[in-house]
Formats: sequence, C-alpha cells, structure tokens
Amino acid sequence: MSPTITRIANSCALLDFDGDVVLTDPYFTERWHLHRGEPLGMTIDELPALAAIVVSHFFPNHWDTRGLSWYRGRRDTPVFVASERMVRSAARIGFERVVLAEWGTTHRITDRLRLEVVEAHHSPGGNVNNYVLTSGTASVFFGGEARDVAPLRAYRAHHDPVDVALLPVNGLHVPLTGPKLVMGSHDALAGARVLGARSFVPIHDAHGHDLVWGFLQRDGSAQTARDDARPGDPDVVCLATGVPWSG
Repeated sequence: MSPTITRIANSCALLDFDGDVVLTDPYFTERWHLHRGEPLGMTIDELPALAAIVVSHFFPNHWDTRGLSWYRGRRDTPVFVASERMVRSAARIGFERVVLAEWGTTHRITDRLRLEVVEAHHSPGGNVNNYVLTSGTASVFFGGEARDVAPLRAYRAHHDPVDVALLPVNGLHVPLTGPKLVMGSHDALAGARVLGARSFVPIHDAHGHDLVWGFLQRDGSAQTARDDARPGDPDVVCLATGVPWSG
C-alpha cells in the first residue's frame, strides 16, 4: 500500500504507512527572523500518534525544538537526528529515545517499518542526513536538505528504486560564486529520476520575507519542476500544505 503524505511546512511532512506515521523535519513555530511563507498544514496538537520523528539537520526550520517542546509524546517517540548537537538539544526538551542516525545504518522503527540513513553532505553544523523509509513494498526517500545528486546515485547503485522521493526545489544559494545550500528544481528532478521514483513531491519551496533570505537567491520551485518534467519522468506532485495525498 502506498503511503499517505501530508505536507506541513518547508520540509516538514507526515508520512503515513498504513498507521505507522513518521514526522519529518519538524517546523511548527515561526521566529522573528524566520517565517514560513506558506500556511501551516497542521499544529503540534493536531499530530496523530507518531512511530518516529526523523530530522535531516539542525537549522530551526527543520529542527524546531521550541515547537517540539509542546509535543506530548516526547517520552515514548523515537527521534532520529544527524548530529551530537541535536542529540543534546533533543534530551534538553525531554525526548528519552534519541538516536544519532549515522550514514549507512539501518533501524527498525516498528515490525513493519524500516529506516535507512543515507549520506547527504557535511555542513558547518554537522552532518546532514537523507533517509529512506520502507514498509512492505512501499518506500519513500526523504531528503529534507538534500544538496547533491551524487549521494542519491551512490544509494541507488546498491538498492531498489523508491516509490516516492521528497526533495527540495528552491535551490537557495549565495549569489554569484557562493555555495549552493539545497537542490534546485533541476537537481531535484534529476535526483528523483536517479532514485527510480514513480512520484516526486517537491519540498523546501516557500520562505517568508526575512532578512536571512535576502542574502540568498532561489533557483527553482515546485512549479518549475512540474513544468520541466519530461515524458517518462516521475510524476511531479505539488502538494498544498495540509492536504493528504496517496500515490
């Protein structure tokens, strides 16, 4: 059975594998310097029971510890994080089942649901993780802050195709010769092809009009990915926040 996917904001989404529900890159609260730029699809209080939380990296629009401090399941819900720094911050807000998810490791979340930790890249704040979640015959690749196609190609060389790929599309980068922070729509579509995905759900698209984003430029969007898709490409599914979708 295909998972049901609901976008919440940025790279935050619910992945529902027939009752085994995983929250990705939690982002619920805005800050004075960091706004969503799109409606919040669900509040912390509206979350269903979670089998796990998986987090790609430390930045607060992916790892919203302030919002998570209100989550009622902190004692029992396992949270998979990318760095020791995030392990410590998870413990500070009351999570008791915190896993440092290292590249190349596999974890059993439930009897039906398996998590693979896939290399993304290094950042000044520590490693950035990609993840693959598999239940039965259904698999989802989640790259909340994916930047490069090469790690996806390396993963695919030794693994079966995935059903759905969630990848960033706005291509934030420092102008002129500055570094790229995440995939743009062209890279994300190429990554979804490499992974053999049937469907590609764009994430990491909208941002508010904040000072920090004024120093960065975009290179793509969900709509650009859909427009650029060719016959034979994965189906590009542009999801509004709060709207469930099953592939």
